[in-house]
Amino acid sequence: MRRAFVAIPCPDPVAEALARLQADMPVARTVPRENLHLTLCFLGAVPGSTLEAVHEALSDLRQPAVEVALQGLDWLGGHSPRAVVAQVAPSPALQALQTRVTNACRNAGARIERRRFVPHVTLARLRAGAGGAALNAFVASRMGLDLGRFGACEFALLESDLRPEGAVYTALAHYPLLGRVA
Repeated sequence: MRRAFVAIPCPDPVAEALARLQADMPVARTVPRENLHLTLCFLGAVPGSTLEAVHEALSDLRQPAVEVALQGLDWLGGHSPRAVVAQVAPSPALQALQTRVTNACRNAGARIERRRFVPHVTLARLRAGAGGAALNAFVASRMGLDLGRFGACEFALLESDLRPEGAVYTALAHYPLLGRVA
């Protein structure tokens, strides 16, 4: 079994800008710069044969490039936040890409949880009860802040290796998106 997901990687300039923001964040467990991404579909632990079928299905997708607009910080996890995230503005094109990717993965045999797509880039993971006043103020002062935008011209199938020091992501395949975002 291999733990995997499908995501849009953050391009270097965006990842660098987010890393600068993370450097000011009063929290210890920020996501490493090289791991910053927007998840389209979480596969979880899947057998190698299913992962190969997912790869074949994703290879057949022909979707247009999409614009990703980062709009401020927020929390994930409701009353007990588990992550600080950069919000991604919803868009019909991004929703269409996510739906097509998820359907392709399902049709390839992956068991995908049915949940509402909330586009975001995770910046920090929190332990239960972590945060405090300093982190609350940090996030509150950056809600709605324009964090930039980029044209996503590809997405990737990534393997996630969980280690005590944090997850290590390895790209198994990259899939181009068609055209460019104006």
